[in-house]
Amino acid sequence: MAVLDCLVKASNSVVTRQEIFDSVWRGAVVSDEALTQRIAEIRKAFGDSVHKPNFIETIPKVGFRLIPPVVPLPGETGPGTVNPVIAVLPFVNMSEDPANEYFSDGISGEVINLLSKVTGLDVISQTSSFSFKGQNRKVADIARELSASLIVEGTVRIVDNHVRITAQLIDPSTDKHLWSDSYDLELSDIFSLQEDIAQSIVTALQDEIGTHTVIGSRPTGNIEAYELFLSGRHYFYQRGAAMDKAIRVLKMAVEEDPEFAEAWAYLAAAACVTWVYQTSIGDEEAIQLADQAARRSLDLDPGMGLALAVQAMFAYGYEGDVKRGFQLMDFAADEYPHDTTIRLWAGMYNHHWGYLEEALHHFQYACRHNPRAGITNGMLGQVYLETGREELAVPHLAKATELGWPLHVCTQASRHMMRGDFDAAFAYLIVAFADPGTDSDPLPWIHELEEAGRSYIENPASTDALVEVLERAPREGVWGKLYLFLIFNLRDQFFEHFSRAVRDNHLWTMIMMIVWLPEYRAYVEDPRFFEIMRGDGALELWEHRGFPDGCIRVNDPTGDRLDCSERYQKTLSQSVGAPILSRTAGRQPSIVDTTRPGYHVHQDKVRR
Repeated sequence: MAVLDCLVKASNSVVTRQEIFDSVWRGAVVSDEALTQRIAEIRKAFGDSVHKPNFIETIPKVGFRLIPPVVPLPGETGPGTVNPVIAVLPFVNMSEDPANEYFSDGISGEVINLLSKVTGLDVISQTSSFSFKGQNRKVADIARELSASLIVEGTVRIVDNHVRITAQLIDPSTDKHLWSDSYDLELSDIFSLQEDIAQSIVTALQDEIGTHTVIGSRPTGNIEAYELFLSGRHYFYQRGAAMDKAIRVLKMAVEEDPEFAEAWAYLAAAACVTWVYQTSIGDEEAIQLADQAARRSLDLDPGMGLALAVQAMFAYGYEGDVKRGFQLMDFAADEYPHDTTIRLWAGMYNHHWGYLEEALHHFQYACRHNPRAGITNGMLGQVYLETGREELAVPHLAKATELGWPLHVCTQASRHMMRGDFDAAFAYLIVAFADPGTDSDPLPWIHELEEAGRSYIENPASTDALVEVLERAPREGVWGKLYLFLIFNLRDQFFEHFSRAVRDNHLWTMIMMIVWLPEYRAYVEDPRFFEIMRGDGALELWEHRGFPDGCIRVNDPTGDRLDCSERYQKTLSQSVGAPILSRTAGRQPSIVDTTRPGYHVHQDKVRR
């Protein structure tokens, strides 16, 4: 019953073997065979088949998923049958100096970290909890958007070397305070204070989650270094242009205390993602800094999850050791299973190599605990599309668009184009490449692209004019061109640039975010795809870990390739090998006015 209960509580999400072991046999040494036997007994009780399951689905190399929908019994409510979900809102800075805001945010962040380690409690990540900062929103409204059943809020006031903190635990359905307290102490006692707050919250919930002891740590004995760390982490979570400040302040933190492992880890993570954000640090400098910081962090704490995840990225991206990268990423996710950044990266790593079900498991967790992040919604929606679960994908992709995640736009452009709807596809392309916020004006190029694209639709045999325009794409460098070749189904040009990008060690993970769509089966099963992936280390990984879900290696006269018939049997709804022009299309007026800046997509239209 305990194993079945664990699957039921997951509400049709994938549950890993390790999560079942941790939930059912806490601390005991139990073999895989014991779990397999329990699953077999449950299947037998419900008359289920392992080959054609209707009750429990086995996810190879991952775990299990309950297939029937979980419906509460009469008199019960859904949330009452699962773990309490708690969101810690950013504590309000009541100090006279507004610059102390980083400290109040840091207190909230540390309480989140401590609570996330408590079994039986689901904690919303800092990114999502802090997304309502500065908004005058009712607690009940915030709880509804975060799907949280509990809210923690508080205030922080710093005067000289003293800090006064108030905190309260609220049931948003009744606005009742389940617990509240205030603290006055020296700044040097901040670590024990954070632990006390988390412990008080857990104690207040012991009727629901049982008795637990919160055990914190003292990451540094230098309070100045800790304040700098809180400030740097504050900027790290702001993302964007704030990443420059994060790197600068985190450098100061590790200079103040060179033994501060967690500060080194965040410095490594900030440097690792500079290519995504507008920063003043060059690529080579960022690579060197991220590598050195991650190594230093792991020298001090070999189990530091964020540093392990950075090292996993480096193992593949700059050392070409894919297997080692997977080992490091798996270890990071195992050591820090509640860190949504690590789970997101682990999902992206698995997704890149075609392990969609394992990626789905990580993305589901990341999105459930970080529901206000565009990238987590976008990646979860993407994998739902790739695995034929479009009805589940739609709300997540809509949320991703609302939260500013751009790759959904490219996904929609590609899907509409492969289905012969140029107007809808081009509407999304405009959003992807029209950027009024830059000095360069892309509108002339966009007009050229529309003209060349329509000419290509009228005469698919003539590609020269379209290719010439695509080669001059004004944004996103190498992978931007790869997207365009993919979207317009120019397979020869795509593989030529794809091969060149891999050879030149360009980051091409982005293109893998849409190539696994059912519409691109012909690309995945092309021998050129297999050869490029082999050259980048995929074949060694696949032979060691297993080929992508639903795919096998076959040898055709044209060369080795993937055969993914099993994967696409249920998800492929139309022929992908057909030309993009599946209808006779004369010249039609554009559905958008590209003479005005400020576009956005709404129901396959672009509006200002």
